[in-house]
Order: sequence, then C-alpha cells, then structure tokens
Amino acid sequence: MAYRILLVGGGTGGHVYPLIAVAKALQAHAAQKGKALKLLMMGDGPIFQRAAKENGIAYTTIIAPKLRRYTSAGNIFDLLKVPVALAQSLLKLLWFMPDAVFAKGGYTCAFPTLVARLYFIPVFLHESDSVPGLANRMLSKRSKMVFTSFASADRYFSELGRPTMLVGNPFRSELCCTDRAQALQALQLDATKKTILVIGGSLGAKQLNDLVLNGLVQVVQKGYQIMHQTGERNFAEVKKSVEQYMTEGKDSYAPLIAAQYRVYPFLDQAQLATAYGAADVAVTRASAGVLTELSYAGKPMIVVPLPGSANDHQLMNAAELGRFGAAVMDGANVSVQVLLSQLDRILEPATYADLSTRIKAFAKVDAADKIAQTMLG
Repeated sequence: MAYRILLVGGGTGGHVYPLIAVAKALQAHAAQKGKALKLLMMGDGPIFQRAAKENGIAYTTIIAPKLRRYTSAGNIFDLLKVPVALAQSLLKLLWFMPDAVFAKGGYTCAFPTLVARLYFIPVFLHESDSVPGLANRMLSKRSKMVFTSFASADRYFSELGRPTMLVGNPFRSELCCTDRAQALQALQLDATKKTILVIGGSLGAKQLNDLVLNGLVQVVQKGYQIMHQTGERNFAEVKKSVEQYMTEGKDSYAPLIAAQYRVYPFLDQAQLATAYGAADVAVTRASAGVLTELSYAGKPMIVVPLPGSANDHQLMNAAELGRFGAAVMDGANVSVQVLLSQLDRILEPATYADLSTRIKAFAKVDAADKIAQTMLG
C-alpha cells in the first residue's frame, strides 16, 4: 500500500514552491527505496494551482480564512469562511487519510494541520523566515518536527522545547542551471551588456515597480538591461507608464527602452529559469524563497525589505543576507540614485566575483533532501 503524504501551503510563491521542491525530493527518495508513494497538495490561490499543474502533482483546493492583525472589513468576511474551511479539512483529510502532513506555514495550513492532529496524523512544519510566523508558532505544538531555514528561528522553537532541524529553505534547483548566453538569446538581449532582474516575489511589489519606472530612462542610458516582473495586479499600470515613456522619448531614449527592457506580469517556472540564467544582479524583496534561489544561482542582490512586514521578518531576512554580501536598502527610503550607485559598485569585476562566491554560501542545497529523508525514514 502506498505511503501517503499531504503537502499543505498556498497563497504566495514563498509557500508554494518549497512544497514543489519537497514533493520532488520525496518522489526521488521513495523511488530509491522502492517505496510506493502517493502525494497530494492542498492549498489556495492561482499560484498554487499553476505550480501543481506545471509539476504534475495531484492537488485539491481549500478555502483559507486569513487572520489579519489590523482592522479590516475582510476579517468579518473571513470569519464566515471558518466553518467551511473546517468542514473541507475534515472531509478531505478523511478521504485522503495521509500517513503524514508537511505544512509550509501561513494561514492556509491552519485548519488542515489542526484536523491532522484530530486524526492522529504526524505533522511536519517548515519555517522559511528568520522570524517565525504566527501560524507556525501556534502549530508547532505537538508537531513531530519543525524544519527551519534560519538559525534564529531554530533557536526560537528549540527554546520552546519543540523538536527542530535546521535544514535551510527547499528550492527548485532546476531554476538555476540555464546557460547565460542561451538565456540572453532567448530574451533577445545583448550579451555584452549587464542585465538586472527586478522581482518583487510572486505577487510583485508596487514599490519596486515605481522604482523601476522612476529610473527606467537613467538605467537604460547607462547601458543596463532590465527584466522586470511586476505582479499580475500591477502589470497594466506599469505597461501604461512604459508606453507613455516610449511616446515621450520616441526621438531619444525610446529605442533604448525597446532594446533593453523586458516586462512580465508573472514568470512561470520556465521563464524564471531563463531570467535567473540571464541576470547578472537581482533587485528583490526579502522573501526567503527568492533569496534562496538567487543565492544558489550565485547572483549578487540588492534587497529591499517590505516595510512593516509581519514581525519585520523581511527586514530580518535581509539582515541575514547582508552577512553574505547582499546590499540591503532601506525599504522606506529607497531611491533611484542609491540603486544606481549600488549597481555600479556590485558590477565592478573584482567586487562582483567576490559577492557571487559569498552569496552562494547562503543556500543550503540539500534542504529538500533532508526533509524527505526525515519524513520517509
């Protein structure tokens, strides 16, 4: 009879894509052991469904109430979701009846994980960030293991008496192997110019979008190329602004923008692999997943933490990356001038080589394998 594992998470890429990495590691280890394995992903949101389909993993959706720690009418609406989420979790876990649950954290995991305990199913948690999130702090009680990415989070759970294992953040290693020349050719970019990837996480980041738009003309005039993921909800606004630039600069800088700027609402797995291959430097938020992928690829980074993120976890994530050479910018006061100065500094050949080597040390390449080994025994 197949060993069944339920993998729970959703919402953003930072929760979804580590699930994919762990699922693939579980499949590989089960195959090595000759062990029959059946996986099911449970989560919510379009990114979750897209990732599951891209990777051929069975999935089911769940309505996930969100606990907002601020006044919002959405809190009232989400209270109505609670009985639905509980009923879905009870029925879907009873139907699949997993032997173990792997939960990535976040509000999507709350009810499936609590129901797993009612059914006496062992629960394994993973905390990506340097500061544990509210859901994982609550769900860590009576969990069989809490996997962590940062030493600070590991210490937090250890001090509470939870069983922990510092493994790093699971990531999709296949994203980081695309040849630079091939990637630039696919994007129709110039191999003699340096290329900047701007990525605000799977949902995008308006602050980074505004930074790009404010400095677009200056950046391309300096000879830099830009790949820009805006997030789907911001794409139309960014596209409109770029079109305005093209009209206003048709006799001067418009040809440079056309040649050196690429904009996308969202980068799927294949597109992201190409973007990582082409990029020389990345400008990013401090999402643990993106930081890990870029580190594994050896890409120097300019990290702009999201101001006011829950428990200031993005600020703490960025501070940790700073120890490995990432340039950390104040998310509340970031400017085009500072960005350009940092790009010039990072892209000095001697500096670049040193930063690329240092940043690789952040990514723990065997995180997914360690999780799979622990869960499968």
